[in-house]
Amino acid sequence: MTGLDERIEVCAAGDAAWQATAYRSLGAPWAMCDNYAAGTHVPHPYLLGAITLSRHAVVPDTVPGPIRDSWGILGAEKPSPLDAQ
Repeated sequence: MTGLDERIEVCAAGDAAWQATAYRSLGAPWAMCDNYAAGTHVPHPYLLGAITLSRHAVVPDTVPGPIRDSWGILGAEKPSPLDAQ
């Protein structure tokens, strides 16, 4: 792992923790998996559906909402509802 990967992991983990707090405050589940964190549904349009936590993340297609691909390796991201505005 490179120094850059370590910094990205720290940022992704912090972002996932913030999303977990927001989800929890809205009574919605948010789970931390080995390589990604995700919710079962997106309780607010400003929240993410998932965040990749490692370079090796594989996020299921069933994850709702926009995905923050921290390493930019998943291909085209799901669009955010804010993109249409």
